Amino acid sequence: MVELEKIEQRMMRARRELLGLRNSSLHLVPANKLLPEILSYIFLLGVEQAEYDLDMAESDSEMCRRWRTIAINTATLWTHIDFSDHPPHNLTRLFLARSKGAILGVNLTLTDIDDLESEAHITEGMDILGEHVSKIGSLTVDAATDMQLDLLLTAFLQRCEPQPGTHDQTRAALRKLKLVDVSGSGYALTPNISRERLPFVFQTLRGLDDVTLEGTSLPWHSPAFEGLKRLHLVGLGTDALPFEDEFVNIIQNCPLLEKLKLEEAGLTLENSSDIVKMRRQTHPIDLHRLDSLHLSTLSWNEMEFILHLINAPNLKSLWIDTPTESVNPDGTIVDEGQEIEGLPRDEHVLKTVAVFINRSQADTFESSSLHTLHIESFDTTITADDDTNPHLMEVLKAVPNLNTLELCEIAVGDVVLESLSAVTPTPSVPGSPSKPPSKAPSMSTSISSIVSEQIPSPSIYPPPTSFAQYEFDEDDDDDEDWADEDTMEVDHDSSTPHQDHIPSPRPKKIIPICPSLQVLKLELIHDITREALRC
Repeated sequence: MVELEKIEQRMMRARRELLGLRNSSLHLVPANKLLPEILSYIFLLGVEQAEYDLDMAESDSEMCRRWRTIAINTATLWTHIDFSDHPPHNLTRLFLARSKGAILGVNLTLTDIDDLESEAHITEGMDILGEHVSKIGSLTVDAATDMQLDLLLTAFLQRCEPQPGTHDQTRAALRKLKLVDVSGSGYALTPNISRERLPFVFQTLRGLDDVTLEGTSLPWHSPAFEGLKRLHLVGLGTDALPFEDEFVNIIQNCPLLEKLKLEEAGLTLENSSDIVKMRRQTHPIDLHRLDSLHLSTLSWNEMEFILHLINAPNLKSLWIDTPTESVNPDGTIVDEGQEIEGLPRDEHVLKTVAVFINRSQADTFESSSLHTLHIESFDTTITADDDTNPHLMEVLKAVPNLNTLELCEIAVGDVVLESLSAVTPTPSVPGSPSKPPSKAPSMSTSISSIVSEQIPSPSIYPPPTSFAQYEFDEDDDDDEDWADEDTMEVDHDSSTPHQDHIPSPRPKKIIPICPSLQVLKLELIHDITREALRC
């Protein structure tokens, strides 16, 4: 019996040795042939896919000796700090040690901690970060109340101030700041910061590239809003909004701005009712690097002010969503039911969008570079006599290089859809049949996919996935009858009808628009017909 146990132990040791030899073999394990730099990159991709789960980074260092060595020496693998482990936060301390000199991304969530525990928790976190504060490049604070947010941000800024007996400030590498106040109270820093501390606070906030404020705000005159590349404001209360001159100063101080996103967070206008005076007094600011502009759920005059203020000749993506009424500070609606320069409110905003796109290209003498356009929740109407949305048509005419168009909850009309799917026939040699090539894409448009959500009943035929994909329907069973198939009328010279046939009514003129369109997404569109979606 003893001998049998010894044999089993020897067999287990042999298996472990064989496993170790196999894992270290270049022939049996091809992954071992990969360079350390490639393995490091693979580890980083895995951690990003796992949304920086601490366990994922740890597992990379527990596979085999070689992988462990590479993982431990990859400092950027250990730079995401979120204090998700329990006190005394040994795993967080391990990550900080392995991050070495790499720039850190710190995420602090205080939404599940009551106010009485917040201060002790924040102090503990700042003590752990300690000497690493100068390496923090990205800071995200997600708090349940403005008190928690203020405590955390104040504690961080205090760590960046000169300590007693020293003259050097701990200069943070902070480039990205995201502050979230779930309660939406309004301010991330209390107004009672001493005048002595204020210069150090502002110095720490200087040099940011990316700022996101959700339900909270910073002093709008602070250096946090200078030289930004990305600015995202979400859900700001009326009292927390920047005034008109403060917003203009922010745009002027960020000439390198690349992305501007405002969701339920606009500005307080000096004159919210006189749109003509606003246009006359607004001097456009050129933002040559702005490639993405997102305006969602702002009052219509705030939207129009921003569109008049900004020139963006290299804009690639434009999102315009849900213009709302203009509301006074006391809650009364300024423009309830009234027209703006003879147009309903939302149609006037559409007209301003078209002017914005055309004006931004006026100095370049080139067509718009806009590739993606999203328009949502516009209250526009279409009459039975004129089945079109003229202001939407003007917007689409201004974007000939558009690749993706998303329309949601807006009256479109058959004319717009027919123009989007209009095709230009290929010239044929006189005297020869001009049969379309098999499965050939349209000459003027090649929309490859349509995502159609919640299309109303009755169902539309042909299905939207075939919309404007081919110039003609292909009939594999009877190629000789191709000329009898129904095709959409397009703007071209019609041939003289045969004398034995009664002349048909002259087809209406359709102007092709957006010839580069590849993706069309329609959602909650209730005013289209099957004829408009036919190839």
